[in-house]
Amino acid sequence: MHKNLFQAYFKERKNIGDREVLLQLAEKAGFLREEVQKAWQNPIFEERLKQFSADASKKGATGVPTFVINDRYRIVGAQPYEEFQKIFNNIAEENNK
Repeated sequence: MHKNLFQAYFKERKNIGDREVLLQLAEKAGFLREEVQKAWQNPIFEERLKQFSADASKKGATGVPTFVINDRYRIVGAQPYEEFQKIFNNIAEENNK
């Protein structure tokens, strides 16, 4: 499903926020349309989504992508290699102390 979502969004420029597009992608991934529609109506999944969102917010995720490294360092958005290297160097220095 992830591959289908990425291809639809980045290559085919489809609106993956559109339910019909999502249903088509889910079917392509092997899900049954009726089951996906039922899942949208299930409050358990809505609650899980809210929890994931709250957890991401607590960890400082304010953009996509957000990388959380060692539950301490955050890289938000598309960043150059050097930003990652800086953090990994900091971690290495901390571990050598």
